[in-house]
Amino acid sequence: MRYTTIIDITEFPSLYRNPGTRLVYLHLCLRSGYHDYDRDISRLSLRHLARDTGLTLAAVRHAIAQLLKYEMIIRRPEGWQVRKFIVEQPISKRARTKGEVKQQQQRDERDRAHEQLAHQRQQQQRMVDDLRSQGKTSFMVYYEEMVKKAMAGDAQAAAWTAENSKTYEQHAAQIQKEQMNKS
Repeated sequence: MRYTTIIDITEFPSLYRNPGTRLVYLHLCLRSGYHDYDRDISRLSLRHLARDTGLTLAAVRHAIAQLLKYEMIIRRPEGWQVRKFIVEQPISKRARTKGEVKQQQQRDERDRAHEQLAHQRQQQQRMVDDLRSQGKTSFMVYYEEMVKKAMAGDAQAAAWTAENSKTYEQHAAQIQKEQMNKS
């Protein structure tokens, strides 16, 4: 018997609420290697994961996609690298001079800006994913809004929609192709 670490995924509700995703993550954590040469690497195929967990192959694929999205696993040539811990940020010393205080404030501002940017990217990715699940792209939504304006009498909107109708059709065809490939 051996012990392992695991990240508390209750902080990611979309991962934790899905029993299949939760089970696949736990199984990958438990089945990953612990030696120096294979630490945190699981060499299980999707079919083996399905067999071992009792899930369907489609459910395993969905779970893997979600875990990849939240970077809980990473695809490596040697197998799935499972993220089982988060590297803690070291606590810095308190500033003692005005110069150190200013440097600390600049670092804090920079860190906040990076966090906000990461948060915005995650929100944008969720919006794109939501639109894709509805069968649209952000361009298609914008185009449809411009069509409404054009129908209300906006000349610029009418010109823009006429100019970009082919692009709209290309996006619609691409979405339809993606949906057919999923089926």
